[in-house]
Amino acid sequence: MGLRMRLHDGEPIAHALRRFKKLVQQHKRRGKPHKPTPWWYEPHFVRNTEIRRAKEYRKWWKSRLYGGVPNPRGEP
Repeated sequence: MGLRMRLHDGEPIAHALRRFKKLVQQHKRRGKPHKPTPWWYEPHFVRNTEIRRAKEYRKWWKSRLYGGVPNPRGEP
């Protein structure tokens, strides 16, 4: 892919390249990022049992971290 740049009268090439880099960076800043959304952000159906188990696990994990009560199911 070729590129043509016009230099101003008496402008050094280094100045023209700097000008070009600024233009490219401004062009990149515009618009939205084209990053795909991760799969866990996509809305999906979650069963009540999954919510309940996750809540239990969070409670169990916090109790493990901050010292205390064993898991009600008896799991390690």
